[in-house]
Amino acid sequence: MQSFFSQNLFLALIIFLTFIFLVISFYKPKPIINLILTFLFVVLSFVQIKTVNIRETYKFTPSEIDLQIQRMNSYPPRLAKLGYILEYKKEAQLVGKLQKNFFDSLDINLYFLNYFSFLTFPFFIYGIYLFFQNRNKLQKLLLAYCLLLLTFLGIHGQLGPFIIFPFIGLFIFIGILRLVGFEKKL
Repeated sequence: MQSFFSQNLFLALIIFLTFIFLVISFYKPKPIINLILTFLFVVLSFVQIKTVNIRETYKFTPSEIDLQIQRMNSYPPRLAKLGYILEYKKEAQLVGKLQKNFFDSLDINLYFLNYFSFLTFPFFIYGIYLFFQNRNKLQKLLLAYCLLLLTFLGIHGQLGPFIIFPFIGLFIFIGILRLVGFEKKL
């Protein structure tokens, strides 16, 4: 995470501010805080879109093409047309890429292997539980928006899937606060 922040100080500041406003909105939601939070996510979305090469996201590698041909050839002759539709049609390929992007954006190993410490993982899991117990609908919508954006863009941009980092930080933070007992003072 440290090298990520040293690469782009502006982005690190926006992510940190978004995290701070997520925490404030989680404990004391107010309309002005929610407006600022929405604006920060718009800025993060813009930067996330600019750092992703969409053509690369939806381009097939030679090994993926070979696998696709092998699967098409494994259909029996009477189902060859079905194999063509399922394996080679652009619509089917697009759905497959979107599905892969969606599950890649939910891959916890990616985040904790590359960006966050595994020591915080139990707090993260507990924080997710607490997050979904909270009644703040805006935050849940923003999380769904981030996952949807990563589904369309993919997670392999120049700087990675940083739009989801404020939520991961929020989950860890609220998990730690609740377990330590400081939450009642807020």
